[in-house]
Amino acid sequence: MTRRITLGSGDPKRLFVGGLHGEEWRYTSAILESLSVPPRGTLVIIPKLTDRAYISTLDDRYYAAYGRSLVATINETKPSIYLELHSYHDSDSLTDPPANIQKESSSIHRT
Repeated sequence: MTRRITLGSGDPKRLFVGGLHGEEWRYTSAILESLSVPPRGTLVIIPKLTDRAYISTLDDRYYAAYGRSLVATINETKPSIYLELHSYHDSDSLTDPPANIQKESSSIHRT
């Protein structure tokens, strides 16, 4: 069973999830667990969805295994705000590597 933390009540309903892949939870769970009760509405936190081997959320096998409890939580809570907190050890695998981001941001001129 996936551990959930519920803070607050009412709308808007927010669902924040970490630990979606492999050992990602080691770097994201504490951040999610440190969140406070929101001034309005509900915050549901899943600090660690899984600690098993990496499977992409774009792969159908993910939802047949780890993602089942996530889909059940989404269907149950019906959040209006959904956030996944990820961590990366290899920034070269990101869509926009930091070098490109830095290059693009340095070309912005301020007036």
